[in-house]
Amino acid sequence: LTTQTTGNLAVNAVVSTGSGEIDLVAAGSISQDTTNGALQTSGLLKTSSTAGTALYGLNMVGSFNATNTTSGDLSLTNTAATLTVTGIFETGGNITVANVGNLSTTGSVLDKSPDKVINLTATAGDLTIGAAVIGKGTDTIGLNTVASGNIAINGVVGTGSSGIQAIPLIAMAIRDAADTRHAARLAWAETRTSAASAAAIRGFMGADSESDRKT
Repeated sequence: LTTQTTGNLAVNAVVSTGSGEIDLVAAGSISQDTTNGALQTSGLLKTSSTAGTALYGLNMVGSFNATNTTSGDLSLTNTAATLTVTGIFETGGNITVANVGNLSTTGSVLDKSPDKVINLTATAGDLTIGAAVIGKGTDTIGLNTVASGNIAINGVVGTGSSGIQAIPLIAMAIRDAADTRHAARLAWAETRTSAASAAAIRGFMGADSESDRKT
């Protein structure tokens, strides 16, 4: 589904395929009717927009890849047993991805604008960060499970001078040997209580020290 040089794309009915890829490409924004709009595939949902993507309908997709290049938020709510994020690249807005079941990332989640929010939520499952989640400047990053589930951080999670909140801080796995400072900070945080761990991550991952920036 594509708009070519101008125009927005609105998903106001069911778009469904078995395991095939669904591509939404808009010269403007992508929106969805929250009552009647639905995107359904066990495969990949891929979106590209310039003025934001807001998908809050009855969605059930297996994986998600999204790019937004100029302004507006980039959001998806989903109801699959497991949602895999293969990559998100956002400019000009917030990033919000929520899945009823497990949520995992295998590609980078990158926000290119300061003063924004990145929120990744597994409502009733595990949240597994398998690739970089990077904010810019004063971005805030939230990693959340709600009803149940653990959080495993297996990749770099970083922002400039704001905070990172991981709730709950239960099963934090350190796998990223490429960035030893990142691993050391999270390992240090694990030795504290949950509240202190959150403070440790906000303090140590929220902003590198002056000496870190020079190395």
